[in-house]
Parts: sequence; C-alpha cells; structure tokens
Amino acid sequence: MQTVSSHAPDDDAQLLSRRALPPFETLRAFDAIARLGGVRKAAQYLCRDHAVVSRHLRAIEVWTGTKLIQRTPAGSVLTEDGVRYHRDIASALDLIARATVDLIKRGSQSRS
Repeated sequence: MQTVSSHAPDDDAQLLSRRALPPFETLRAFDAIARLGGVRKAAQYLCRDHAVVSRHLRAIEVWTGTKLIQRTPAGSVLTEDGVRYHRDIASALDLIARATVDLIKRGSQSRS
C-alpha cells in the first residue's frame, strides 16, 4: 500500500496542489474546443449542449483569470495563452487516457 506524504504548505506548493485544478469537465470542454475549433463542434463531440460547453469555457477562464479563446466573426481562435495552456493540458489528458486504457487492459487480463 502506498502512503501519502504531507508537506508544509507554502505559496508554490499551494499553487501546485490538486486544489489548484479546475473541474475536470471544464478541462475536457476546453480541450475539445481547442482541438475542434469551436464551441458548437466541441459540444457535438462531447454530446453536450453548446451553452453548457460555453459555460465550461467561461468557468475555466474565470478560474485561471486568463482569456483562452478569442471570438471572431470567423469563429473561435485560441489566444497565445490558450495555445500554451492547451498544449500542456492535452499532454496531461493523453497521459490520463493512456493510464486508463492500460488499467482496463490489466483488469481484463487478470479476469481471464
């Protein structure tokens, strides 16, 4: 069994704590918007109403205090911060997906 260690909180540690994470659904929504190029496409992909996905986007922008998407007449475009943030969270989401697939495979093999 793995134990969890506790550390004395300081400013940097607090920022890096998991409490600093926005809700997972907002990350998924932002990732889909960034990959697919718009709120409506992301909503369709996620099987959600576009208003819900738009609220998730707004929530993550409020959470981070950063504008991530620039809305233009031609559609949504990632800001510079949005591009950087998406690159980082996309890698993290890929890691989570791979870890989950690996776990499922191990579980299937142990039941065989």
